[in-house]
Amino acid sequence: MITESYGKEILGLLERNLTVLVSVVVGQHGQAKNINRGSLVFVSISFIVLMIISSAWLIFYFIQKIRLTNARDRSQVGHRVSKKAIGKLTTRTVKKGDKETDPDFNHCAVCIEGYQLNDVIRLTPFLLICSVGRLY
Repeated sequence: MITESYGKEILGLLERNLTVLVSVVVGQHGQAKNINRGSLVFVSISFIVLMIISSAWLIFYFIQKIRLTNARDRSQVGHRVSKKAIGKLTTRTVKKGDKETDPDFNHCAVCIEGYQLNDVIRLTPFLLICSVGRLY
């Protein structure tokens, strides 16, 4: 294998009817002598750095995903426990003549409205909370 400039030089000599002696040397197949070592090192280091950054990002991503899943699971457990606790509270229907229908009586602690006839209320040790129609 020769370069283009050597090929043109040989062709020029042959066109002037000069004798050209060519020797063939057997070398290794695919021998790359023209590769700049600096470029090879730069590409190699860049590839390694890119792989390290990508790996770190993937690890961070999966850690965050696991943390989010665990937090969501804990939240759902707490939500189920809260619904169970609310479901265990005693309920009562407001009827005519009950103290809750009095205009001077405290309002519902959740919806901040006065109680009306036939409202279903939940009784807690400290508060009365309406449950049907307004709380949920």
